[in-house]
Amino acid sequence: MKSLILHHRKKSFTITKLLMVTAIMAAFPHSTQAKASEIVKTNTVKKENIMKQGIFQFEFAPGTLEKHALRIFEARLKKRNITADKDYVIKVVRNSRCKPEEFRLSGSFNSKNLQLDCGNGAAFLYAAGKLLRNGNYADGIFTPGNWRGSWNPAKSFRCVYIASHFYNVYEVSPVEFMEEYLEDLALLGYNYLKLGLGSAAKIAGSPEHTAALIRRKRLITYASELGMDFCHGVGNFGYADSPKELRATDTGHSFSGTEICTSNPAGLDYLEKKYRADCENLKDVKVKTVQFWSYDQGGCGCKNCFPYGVNGMFKLAKRLVPVIKEYWPDAKIMWVTWEFDKYDNIGEWETLYKKINNGEADFLDSIMADSHSSFPKHPLNNPLPGKVELVTFPEISMWGRAPWGGFGATPLLKRFSRLYGEVSHISSGGILYSEGIFEDINKFLYADMFATGTNEIATTIEEYANYELGVPETSLPDFKRLLDLLEENHPGLVWVEKVNEKISDLFELLKDKPVWRKKGKVWGDTTTAFALAKKLDAELPAWAKNSWRWRLIYLRALIDFELAHNNNNTNDVTEKAMLELVKIYNVSPKTASRRVSPYTDEWIKHHVKEEYKINRKTIGVD
Repeated sequence: MKSLILHHRKKSFTITKLLMVTAIMAAFPHSTQAKASEIVKTNTVKKENIMKQGIFQFEFAPGTLEKHALRIFEARLKKRNITADKDYVIKVVRNSRCKPEEFRLSGSFNSKNLQLDCGNGAAFLYAAGKLLRNGNYADGIFTPGNWRGSWNPAKSFRCVYIASHFYNVYEVSPVEFMEEYLEDLALLGYNYLKLGLGSAAKIAGSPEHTAALIRRKRLITYASELGMDFCHGVGNFGYADSPKELRATDTGHSFSGTEICTSNPAGLDYLEKKYRADCENLKDVKVKTVQFWSYDQGGCGCKNCFPYGVNGMFKLAKRLVPVIKEYWPDAKIMWVTWEFDKYDNIGEWETLYKKINNGEADFLDSIMADSHSSFPKHPLNNPLPGKVELVTFPEISMWGRAPWGGFGATPLLKRFSRLYGEVSHISSGGILYSEGIFEDINKFLYADMFATGTNEIATTIEEYANYELGVPETSLPDFKRLLDLLEENHPGLVWVEKVNEKISDLFELLKDKPVWRKKGKVWGDTTTAFALAKKLDAELPAWAKNSWRWRLIYLRALIDFELAHNNNNTNDVTEKAMLELVKIYNVSPKTASRRVSPYTDEWIKHHVKEEYKINRKTIGVD
């Protein structure tokens, strides 16, 4: 019986092959018929290499990335209590005519037999993400959606900087949560990861430092398995116990105080020793890009380093680039220009261009540029010299509200679409600066914009609503409207735990918390926003209704509504909502920085000192 089945399969496969040859020969002119026959021959696969898993039928032996993608695909369905329609067959083909990250999905909308051509393993991973985001999930059954076509990312450098510090969600969450989040980023098409050590790693060799090294190594290694290369950062940062005589001079930018002066030979020795130790820890990691960081934080303002971005930082690069090449010969060097010429027009941009043109910066491969608001004018108006590429640095977390994520989700799709539209034509991609998961949908948007090279928003909203939240198609306009209202109400909600004399006139105390709020917050239509959130909440499937992504959006609408209707003061409802945010973020009221934790009563107890409080009656609060 077994031999008969095998014979039948061979016969069917032979007939299929002959039909393919006949069809192609009919479609091609006689002069190209031989070539058409060769195409069929090169695409013919030995039967023993065909593997069926779920709805995917591989015409080749799946590699590591394909196996990860299959596991993640099935895990995402299982998490939603969804099963795939087993009548569907998606034939997966490794197609040499596809570019490395490209995939092509073809097949009739009415057919249950589709073909997925992939350039490499990463392409299949990205295809799995696209299938999930566009899938149909009716009645608990997954079927592929109506998207057909080619996906080939327009931008080659698609990175997320997971800023794991301030004891935020990235630094304190279970490593399993972080691994799952890296999977989500990989499914979106991000191909680079940047990751720091965290706030606890203040002294080399301490238990906290050792634990941070282990955690970082595990996450970087897993990201590499998901096809994400590591972007390493280099700066003049010293440990908390660094010799004070080596310390840098304040730059006027954000400054930690432990930076090291790079005009001090002993300081350079210290930094080389520190960086070599880090290279040793990462020597078996695939480091493709290394950044030299300028300001916020970093730099030195002494007369021998000033201006640091085109002076002191070059001294550091002269010492460390050979070390980098020793460990990773093919690593690309990126120059970070964040806050160049921010306070005074000291000519950092012009000087950098001159150094590139005269060969002093011949080790540079790319420049990273951006700002908190509009894109810097110099690189926008002056093409980069030589073959140096431009990478953007979208700041997707900190704008307009404080604490960051302290009131829930921060969707800012229109803002980031506008900003990316300024530079999409001259950039090779970007590095998102992320302080947490509250801006998750903004990562979705940038993944789309990096893939298409455009600043279109519609696809992001539709796919996020469908895949992450299960929003019914008929309610998609409500979801779009909710996002618009949340963005309109976003700016100006700034709370701090203390103020100084310079800014005290700009702030006032909350009525029921010893916390300062910025004056002048103007609210838009929070009533409609909260009504839409409640309507959608009633319509979502259980898996989405209880997901952290939806809860962050819902809680944001609720908190906005309560503050707007309570003269910008808190109440029991907002306190309960903020406690839920704390739980979602996994942050501790004892350790989380004022930047990343909601200001709950418990957090205030640990962080608002008596000297920050004043007699409330004297300022007319009570």
